[in-house]
Amino acid sequence: MVDTEKQAIAEVYAQAIFDLASQANQTGILRSELDNIAGLLVSEPGFKVLLESPSVARKDRTRSINNIFQGRVSELTFSLLNILARKGRLNILTEVQQVYAELLDMSIGKLKGSLTTAIELDDNQKKNINLRVNKIINKEVQLAFHVVPTIIGGMILEVQGTVMDSSISRILKKATYNVTRTSDKQDTQRAIIAQ
Repeated sequence: MVDTEKQAIAEVYAQAIFDLASQANQTGILRSELDNIAGLLVSEPGFKVLLESPSVARKDRTRSINNIFQGRVSELTFSLLNILARKGRLNILTEVQQVYAELLDMSIGKLKGSLTTAIELDDNQKKNINLRVNKIINKEVQLAFHVVPTIIGGMILEVQGTVMDSSISRILKKATYNVTRTSDKQDTQRAIIAQ
């Protein structure tokens, strides 16, 4: 479950650093550095504890950030890490990195989406579908592919919050609803006539 407060705070920091990186023409550098730091949080549990544990004092955390990153990352990334450390917000660094990546992708016309099918698609099918989606939307879409057998067949495409559902399960649900609705209507008409 997404912590909406954490997400909202991360969006503020990500937007601020994105704007500064854009002005300095360093959006790509920042993306790479934030991706690398987020990767460290996953691969190095001790690093995650250092950044996120309430048992580590803020001044110790800030000193550690300075020792680890000064001169090894851009000034913008270093400044972001320092302000997050001073404000006690290093626990949202992963969310800041994710929102920043989304902002950068959107700024260059790259969208994220998902495609759900009932069966696993081979690489060639995935590539062809991705090319078709890119052509239809007229933007580059990075699709995540999912298999959900309960949709029976067809597919469900979601891009930036817009859902196109051509699954067999949805078609069956719609048909069942229509049959039930027609039946209910006929029962109601018979009841009215019988009165």
